[in-house]
Amino acid sequence: MGCPLGSQYSLLCQWLKTADIPHNVKVRIIPAPAPQMFPLLKMGYLDGYCIGEPWNSVAVQAGVGVCVATSAQLAPLHPEKVLAVRREFAEKRAEEHERLIAGLIEACAFCDQPQNRNQLCDLLALPQYVNAPIECFEASLLGTGPGNGSIQSLHGLNIFHRNRANDPTTSKAAWITGRLYEFLRWDARPATLDTVFDRDAFLRARRRIGPVPVSEEPVQETGKRMRRVMA
Repeated sequence: MGCPLGSQYSLLCQWLKTADIPHNVKVRIIPAPAPQMFPLLKMGYLDGYCIGEPWNSVAVQAGVGVCVATSAQLAPLHPEKVLAVRREFAEKRAEEHERLIAGLIEACAFCDQPQNRNQLCDLLALPQYVNAPIECFEASLLGTGPGNGSIQSLHGLNIFHRNRANDPTTSKAAWITGRLYEFLRWDARPATLDTVFDRDAFLRARRRIGPVPVSEEPVQETGKRMRRVMA
């Protein structure tokens, strides 16, 4: 997986718990940079990985791997990315903080519009950005995702803005902090976890930009992981 204690680690552990692995079989979970997942799998250093697109489509289209599960199956509409800043920054540079959130909201709304997906594929494939084959981006952003399209999602797998994806609700906070509490095995839940998400800042940022276009119809997509960006 990409990051220790990240959402991918949580989802991978959740999936492994349902796999009925024999007690005498040990599973080793290690972090690795996303761009290195495909070559590590191809060379046999990994048995599998849980990561975001396009690295799943890279492996599938090269005939090296298959997509066996998606996060949309394991945790529908879960949050995956957060914008985190220090309290000092949020308080002393409040306007800058809110404008940053507002910019992300507008960008997420843009990414959710089907007519913008071709432009996204062209942009992300550039060497200075993700630097992966454009066909791999097209698989999840435009098409049926890696594999034969047998793994479907009710909401679509790439969710940037719709379904209140950017809204830092208490349920999203509970999902993220609950996973931290579980995997770090704290004796008691730290009270500071309850104040990490500042919805008031989000609401002020949203008022700065007014209405944004919303696409309620999911693009047909079945990438390895449902991606959500939350301001």
